[in-house]
Amino acid sequence: MKKQIFLTVFVVFALIISLSLSGYAGKTTLRVMWWGSQTRHERTQQVIKLFEEKYPDIDVKPEFTSWDGYWDKIDVQIAGGNMADIVQHVRKYVTEYVNNDVLLDLTPYVESGELNVKDVPKVLRETERIKGVLAGIPLGVNAAGFIYDSELLAKAGIKEIDPNWTWEDYFKICKTVKEKLGIFASDTLAAMETAVGFMVFLRQHGLELYNEDGTGLGYDDDNLYVEFVGMDMKGIEDGLFLPPSIRQEVTKKVESSGICTQKAAFNSNHWSNQLAALSNSAGKQLAITTYPKGKDQVQEGLFIKPSQMWAVNKKTDKVDAVLKFLNFWFNDIEAAKILGTERGIPVSTAVKEALKPTLSGNDKVVFEYLDLAAEHSSPLGPPQPAPHKEIVAIFSEVLYKALYKVETLEEAAAEFRAKATELLENQ
Repeated sequence: MKKQIFLTVFVVFALIISLSLSGYAGKTTLRVMWWGSQTRHERTQQVIKLFEEKYPDIDVKPEFTSWDGYWDKIDVQIAGGNMADIVQHVRKYVTEYVNNDVLLDLTPYVESGELNVKDVPKVLRETERIKGVLAGIPLGVNAAGFIYDSELLAKAGIKEIDPNWTWEDYFKICKTVKEKLGIFASDTLAAMETAVGFMVFLRQHGLELYNEDGTGLGYDDDNLYVEFVGMDMKGIEDGLFLPPSIRQEVTKKVESSGICTQKAAFNSNHWSNQLAALSNSAGKQLAITTYPKGKDQVQEGLFIKPSQMWAVNKKTDKVDAVLKFLNFWFNDIEAAKILGTERGIPVSTAVKEALKPTLSGNDKVVFEYLDLAAEHSSPLGPPQPAPHKEIVAIFSEVLYKALYKVETLEEAAAEFRAKATELLENQ
């Protein structure tokens, strides 16, 4: 009798193990990689959980980090032949990866309807087409901006900021903040380390950082560099912006910004989609407005652009699972409600309209800001050339030489030009 019971228990146990293993073997593991703030990590993982509930045969393995070091991590994975199946990418760097043939061309999947992005306007989808390759699908739309603490400005006697303000107006406000509150006005002049501020400044003069075909710089007069970086240096000398030694640390992470700790009234380094992360870290609702204008500007320097994109590893052997994930991401309303505007305004017109009645807080502010930014923007230029990532690193390196007064502004302008030109001519 005991022997019979033992055999019965053994058979049942073996059956359970067999069924468990067969179920496990039938699952697909999908690696998804992104950078971002803690807010982004939390929201993305909530959406992944929702996706796995709908598709129990797919396990999503998240891989996430901050912006600092993200691209080194991707490059190491590529070198080792094990890049994640889906990676968050960005337009300004994607040309290099298309040239290296590591991203899957999504064109045939869009054309066949297997990748359902019919509600994403073609003009947005095509912003991610590089040399004929549809390198990704944009995750959202955003714009650079000046994020500010309206409560602090009110304490300094500044009620509101006119979107037609100029660089001169900005400095007047910064000086008032310093005098009335005894804190820094901002971390930096305007997105210095990423060169975005310089790009906006050049565009205000009718120029771009690069020429039309990306083989050289798009401006000839180095006095423009001297003027722009000179404004940053003057702000540091007057105690309006963080000194370079502190700034090198706080600009690495969104949550480290002075605006998050009441040590600064402005954050001029980030994009509209990062308002939620900054507001969450500050513990209050922050506001956002457009870049200051040039006094005699030729055109608007600001521009609307795709925030990031999902790109796919060309070597992935899990295309079916990838397409399920992307279709869910771009079309599921519940997922969109969780994500909000943290990666920008949704690109799907259907999702965007579904979200509008539910908006509040940061999401409402960002939606309204994109409408404002559109009124104060000029058309987006061509994609950045392949060496853009290296050129931005050079821009930051040379910038700090100027800020630490290792070089004069004129020497820094010449060094940046020489090194950038060499990369552009030899790409």
